Amino acid sequence: MASAKKNETAAASKGVAFDYSKYLPEGMKATDLTIVESTLVPIYSAQEAFEGGWEPACGWLDRFVILPEQRKGTKDAFIPKAIKLIVEVPTKGLKGTKDEREECDVVKGDELLVMINGQMLQNKELLAAVADEKNVYFATFRIKGTKDVDRPSEMWDYEVQIAKGHPKKREGRFAIPIGGTKIDLILGEGRTASGEVYDTKTGELINSAPAS
Repeated sequence: MASAKKNETAAASKGVAFDYSKYLPEGMKATDLTIVESTLVPIYSAQEAFEGGWEPACGWLDRFVILPEQRKGTKDAFIPKAIKLIVEVPTKGLKGTKDEREECDVVKGDELLVMINGQMLQNKELLAAVADEKNVYFATFRIKGTKDVDRPSEMWDYEVQIAKGHPKKREGRFAIPIGGTKIDLILGEGRTASGEVYDTKTGELINSAPAS
């Protein structure tokens, strides 16, 4: 006799809708459910932007994003870091993953990930602006080319500008959830704009003393 799981799998393969009715709270029907699709945020790629003449990435500094580890288990393993922008001016991005990435349009209101290279990791003014827990700032990122940093490969050279005099309040879509992902700072340990250190996995404060 076939198991319930096998029956559900067979039904799905024939285009029959999965029966959620037995999993729902009393008074709720399967027709009350709506499928929510997951989409990856497009990436503003320095190389494609420079070579393709993309418009600069211009928008509101929403938050830091730490992406899944790449090349895991190798000596070249690294954890990509990015700033998520809420785009104000249309530009381009890359959607998809790995070899299936393709260019896409990014319009006003869309989310866009600007990858943080070594140059921006040293930009304390930029990091402080993204980590501000009260205000959200408008910024522009333009690729000027590459620069020699005494390493095997050159580094992409961004011109970064921030409109410090015209912030928005960190509320609505810009609000950072309290406890888990406050501001996901990117320099090893988590640190809020006021200097409090917290566990980046749990959001629990480790040391409430301000940074010196």
